[in-house]
Amino acid sequence: IPNNIIGRRRPKATILHGYLTSEGHFRNLEGRGAGDPLVSELVPLLSQWQFRPASRNKTPTEVEIVLVVAAVSE
Repeated sequence: IPNNIIGRRRPKATILHGYLTSEGHFRNLEGRGAGDPLVSELVPLLSQWQFRPASRNKTPTEVEIVLVVAAVSE
């Protein structure tokens, strides 16, 4: 994530909701709360990432996720 996003002040947390697929990618990731400009910047960046998927009985499985980006006041 670019430094200009990391160091930016955010008066409240940004909440993203979606799914982590069995391949380790986000699907249907969207912001909760109206008008948060950080959402439109983060979603394309996070779609490039790959994660280790959740597993059930040693088999990769899709899970619903909530990702919270904490507020930054300083």
